[in-house]
Amino acid sequence: KVYYVLDGKEQLFYRGNLTAARGYLVYTPKETGERYYSLRLFFNIESKEEVTTTIVDWGDGHRDVFKVAFIRKENRISQRSIWLNDSLIFDLQKKIDSTTDYIFEIKR
Repeated sequence: KVYYVLDGKEQLFYRGNLTAARGYLVYTPKETGERYYSLRLFFNIESKEEVTTTIVDWGDGHRDVFKVAFIRKENRISQRSIWLNDSLIFDLQKKIDSTTDYIFEIKR
């Protein structure tokens, strides 16, 4: 499950009119040509806070917390910095993991 933190409260994300109605998409190995499944997570852009919070509840007692600072321009929103469980994993200005596809691997 994906939760967005809005006004300090966790809110389960669901938008039935979207392709990613629950805030993520899952890709099978057949779809990607890889040997593993991939998850595309859509971060919280609804909050107008400087840093937004998106929580992934894996359903097995584990949760991952993504905090994202965005660059908000007139017709564009892009990630400036991303923290996973309070560890900086992407920073556009510092060029931490400056890949163009923003792919992160989460292992347990």
